[in-house]
Amino acid sequence: MVEYLNAKNKKEAHQEDIDIAVKRMLTSAGVYFDHIWRSDSKDIEKQIMLSITYSKPLPEKSRLALRRLIKKEILCKERDRYKFYVPVFAEWIKENVDEE
Repeated sequence: MVEYLNAKNKKEAHQEDIDIAVKRMLTSAGVYFDHIWRSDSKDIEKQIMLSITYSKPLPEKSRLALRRLIKKEILCKERDRYKFYVPVFAEWIKENVDEE
């Protein structure tokens, strides 16, 4: 964000600037997120990530997979809720993965 604002010679960020910065970040982080999704995640882990992304109930028998996702620092638990350790991963999922 700072680099973008400096390049545009701006001192303040507006919503349009934030949207552009997030889009750029998703693009640059996309290779990493793609690897996590395609190569490093089991089917149950993908189902869990989709459930969290779209605020749906978690699949049955997901406790072990949740532990793995937390250990890999993909998810974290806050106040009895699971969320993405890196919140933009959910945005990447929305843009790149079909909701199953």
